[in-house]
Amino acid sequence: MSTILQTDYETEAEREQKYRAARGLMLKNLPSEPELPFWLLHVLNLWLPHRQVCDGHSTPLQYFCDRYYERERDTVLWAARLWGKSMNSGLECWMKARDPRRPYWQANICAGSGAQAAKVYEATDRFWTVTDDIGGRVVLKRDPLKSITEFLDGSKYEITPASTTAQRGPHPNALYADEIDEISRDVFNAALNQAMERYGHKPSTALLSTMHKVGGLMGEWVDNAEGRGYKLYTSCVLETLEACTGDYNCETCNLEPYCERKLKPIFEEEEKWQLEGGIISSGEKPHIGFNTIDTIRQKVRQGYEREEGTGRVKVLDVESELFSRRPSRTGLVFPDFKDNFHVVPAQEINIQPEWKKARTTDFGFSAPFVDLYFAITPRDQIIFYYEMVQTAMTMPDIIEHLREGRRHTEFLISFGDPAGATEIDTIRKAGIPMKSVVSEIQEGIKMITHLLRQNVDGRPQFIISSACPIFIEEMTKLSYPENGLSEKPVKKDDHCIEAARRGVVAWLRGMIEPLSTLLKGVTVVKDTHRIPTETDETYEREKRSALKVRKGRGGRDRNRERPRGVSDHL
Repeated sequence: MSTILQTDYETEAEREQKYRAARGLMLKNLPSEPELPFWLLHVLNLWLPHRQVCDGHSTPLQYFCDRYYERERDTVLWAARLWGKSMNSGLECWMKARDPRRPYWQANICAGSGAQAAKVYEATDRFWTVTDDIGGRVVLKRDPLKSITEFLDGSKYEITPASTTAQRGPHPNALYADEIDEISRDVFNAALNQAMERYGHKPSTALLSTMHKVGGLMGEWVDNAEGRGYKLYTSCVLETLEACTGDYNCETCNLEPYCERKLKPIFEEEEKWQLEGGIISSGEKPHIGFNTIDTIRQKVRQGYEREEGTGRVKVLDVESELFSRRPSRTGLVFPDFKDNFHVVPAQEINIQPEWKKARTTDFGFSAPFVDLYFAITPRDQIIFYYEMVQTAMTMPDIIEHLREGRRHTEFLISFGDPAGATEIDTIRKAGIPMKSVVSEIQEGIKMITHLLRQNVDGRPQFIISSACPIFIEEMTKLSYPENGLSEKPVKKDDHCIEAARRGVVAWLRGMIEPLSTLLKGVTVVKDTHRIPTETDETYEREKRSALKVRKGRGGRDRNRERPRGVSDHL
């Protein structure tokens, strides 16, 4: 209890009663900004750290104030694990929704996972519990649920799962996307434009996450926040640590390389300030942060942690997860891929008629069918300049697409997966030259890696057009298993890379040949819509099924115009 409310003549019970009455009065009158730290301490028993440790970083209190008092409405928070992102978002919703000056204020908290949703609920539930004795729930329409909390004045906040169905419906005043690096792009895009002005409340969007991945959503938004009109906040676990006092020795502390010996003087200054302000009395521990130094030191020392619920061991990228630095590229299949070097704007690419051109594919129905166009320049640069990625394509659909592409581009050859021997045979009978490319996964990876490391007069030998965003994303994410027990990549979101490696292997083996040599002995079927191995009934059934479920990955048009322009990279 604060020393401000104590006198010499009061009993402990009288002090408690007086303190509870003061808290109840404070709860009814939400604080101004100078009062906020003390209001949070006395009403919610919560102290938001306000001392900056790292240069350029923001503190939890600074971020909260800028959003709660609406100096900034659209924000990106790049913060460490254990920083309190879910708690901060929950606190803002809890306080704004109960504010009598904000009737009908509504918010949606889109949680990156079920575990993340549980954290947000636990944070807000704690605020209700700690204010039970001072009438905290009198503003509620009904008891809070895990998914929604409704207020008597029409305000509410919802905690929703990261699914396209859940994110297409609501249109609140505020959106909080929690841990966006764990949210798929489709779901994120569905949620992003939710916030709108209603009942006199301005729209607001908060994007929060640790940067878990190279090339993930968080990395993209950190790099482009300002250009998109968002204020960027960066903070790490050091801004949330408890007092660094006692037996801690900078010479032997494994946090010293990160804090640069700033913690001790900052905490000493904070303790002096709280003593002089009457926030604590002599001998009391100052209010600093909510993470213990021993916990963070242990995580840094071990470099791993166990997942809640499953107990599985997870490798911890200490630099990014705790200290808000760019994720390590260790474990990535293509760490040499640099999007600022190997990716060229589509408008700068001009494929010349005399260049060798081919296409490479990866078959799928539930998984997407992939078609990549590539060309070889006279300097032996390989350029991937068009992608089509689409699920639920039947064989007639695929043949129709392949024929349509040939009307636009003079391909020498198409390449396919040897596992799809039947599909390749059917495509060849339809008059489309296609070869299977037999190769081990590691062979293709080594060839692509070699090309990534080469340059032609300072320009990349391996080029991807910006018109191939899915292929680019896969190149930045494909990784090996964390346990290190396999030399093969994790089979997830690698369909463009599977097609690309076949194309690279085929090129380096000299398999790009003139059309006349590829259709010898093949009976070409001239009917552009029928395949002789299928009955009418089967064809119609597949067509109807495809029409029901067909959707392009990421909503991209498979028939979009090919890029044009002139390139300095070629």
